[in-house]
Amino acid sequence: MLAADSTVAEAYVVSRPDDVTGEAVHAYVVPAGGRAPDASALRRLVAESRGEAAVPRRVRMIDRVPVTPSGKPDKRALPI
Repeated sequence: MLAADSTVAEAYVVSRPDDVTGEAVHAYVVPAGGRAPDASALRRLVAESRGEAAVPRRVRMIDRVPVTPSGKPDKRALPI
């Protein structure tokens, strides 16, 4: 869903521990060339299409997605 936004080249969503809810959705976004994704707009996009429960607690911009030796995205290597 997040990658459908024109300002986003890649997006990855993971579950992270959360002090309030026990577990929360966190999103990692690689901006499309020269673009600046708006975290609030991305949250609204998710809320409208998937509902409030799916909205990421945090949207973090990253330069690149870490990959495993086999070339697959390494979600465990994403910054907390």
